[in-house]
Amino acid sequence: MHLYCEDKPNQSFREEPLEPLFPEFADLPSVVLWTNFYKDIPGMRVTALACECGYIRVSVVDLSLLRVTHVWSTTHDNPVTSVRLFTLGTRLEAPEFVRAALRDPSDLATPADHQPLHLLVTNALMPSAVYSELPLAPADSDASDVVTCSCVCDINMDSRNELVLGTYGQEILVYSLQGNTWAQIWRHSFSQPLLGVTYVDLIGDGINELVVLTNHGLQVLQHDTREAAALCRQRLETLSGPDQRRLG
Repeated sequence: MHLYCEDKPNQSFREEPLEPLFPEFADLPSVVLWTNFYKDIPGMRVTALACECGYIRVSVVDLSLLRVTHVWSTTHDNPVTSVRLFTLGTRLEAPEFVRAALRDPSDLATPADHQPLHLLVTNALMPSAVYSELPLAPADSDASDVVTCSCVCDINMDSRNELVLGTYGQEILVYSLQGNTWAQIWRHSFSQPLLGVTYVDLIGDGINELVVLTNHGLQVLQHDTREAAALCRQRLETLSGPDQRRLG
């Protein structure tokens, strides 16, 4: 692991010592293949990392002291392809046109997020696993060859995060937590192995797209806008109450 900082007067970047700013990267057993940061807890940084040897570590860093306060680790007997820290609930930013229409900015205030963190670990040879209080393995996540990439997002707009796994077997697998089990709720096949996946609003219309990188290029999967509009209308009607006029 290396840290580079911008040197503006010399219009260049210079290498700086890593451990003073990122103490969680000290004393690693092998090369780090993947890192993921969670920064939504005020004053803290949670870092998950996976090493070439299968070692996985989650560290909590106090940002005021730049000191590791808690460490959890485990080791897998096979290569780890990604690690993702996530909460089950989602936190959404209000679109710009909503912010502009509000008279009181406090209307956008949201309560602090105290939801417990979970860790998704995808493996090259074994089923993917989610660590919370106990490790839970998504059913059949090893049935489509190597899991090469992952994403945690609310893909079905139910205010709860789902796990999206991309495989070398040319498939996207989506899992939702149902009770104490991660159950597969959707899958989609491609013509090439998958290398990366993310969920982002590409065109700025307030609806995210699933962006998939394959061996032969980039593919974008979009929601049906009619279904999204119907869901939005349904929730607006719920907020308006039974005595309010039906929204068109």
